[in-house]
Formats: sequence, C-alpha cells, structure tokens
Amino acid sequence: MPMLLHAILLAVLFPATGGTPADPEPKCTAELRGRQLRTTIEFHDGYRLDAPWEVLNSQHLQASGELTSVVAELQLDQLIETDAVTGKKLSTALTQPVRLRLQAATDEALVFRAADTWCSTVIQARRGGTALEAPALSRPSRVT
Repeated sequence: MPMLLHAILLAVLFPATGGTPADPEPKCTAELRGRQLRTTIEFHDGYRLDAPWEVLNSQHLQASGELTSVVAELQLDQLIETDAVTGKKLSTALTQPVRLRLQAATDEALVFRAADTWCSTVIQARRGGTALEAPALSRPSRVT
C-alpha cells in the first residue's frame, strides 16, 4: 500500500504529459455532496475505483468584489474498488491520508478538475506497475 500512496502522490505532483493509452479512455466523474467530494474512474470492463475525499475547507477568493477563484483542501483516507465481475466493493484504508489542494475558477470547474486529477493519478499509477495493475491499460501487441 505504501507504493500505491507514493504513486498517487507522484502522479498528483507531476501529472503525465502526452500519449494516450491504447484502450478507450475510462469514464471519469466527480460529485460534490456537502463536505464529501467523490471522484470515480470506471474502466470499460467494469472495474471501478472511487475516492471519497473529505473537503477540509474551501475558500472563494475575490478581487475587487468579483469571484476570481475557488480553492479547496481535500483529504483522502480510503479507496473503494468495485470488482468488474461480481460488483463486490472492497474498501481499503490508506496508511496515511493523502491531502490535495485544488484551485479553479468556479465550484463546477473545481469538481471537474478533481475528476481529471483523480483519473490522471490512477492511470499513471497503473502504468507504473503499482498495486493497481489489473486490468492492464495497454492491449497486447506484437513487438517488431
């Protein structure tokens, strides 16, 4: 699990650039309800990984009386996996909470950014060969 935590942190701090996976893009969503922001990545085979972030605080920053940006501090204590075949959910507590600060122009943009950040993080962690290896993101191919 520490390797997963490090992969998530590295992916958040240094987002991937360029290149797309061989498989179709997974579905990425986020939903804000009260003080919980749930980000989800769902792959085409049905495998799903949810991150229920706690919103520690959020601020609407203003300049000259106009809204200029929203900043939120988030904390993640667990991951929830949904098995593609059985639909069974498995909750895994992280050894240490992951904290993340996001900034966007609006609340809606912040939720979109959270979904995008979560998906990028999971995809990069899976490419790095961490505990999130199954199912693989790349299709078998011939080496020439």
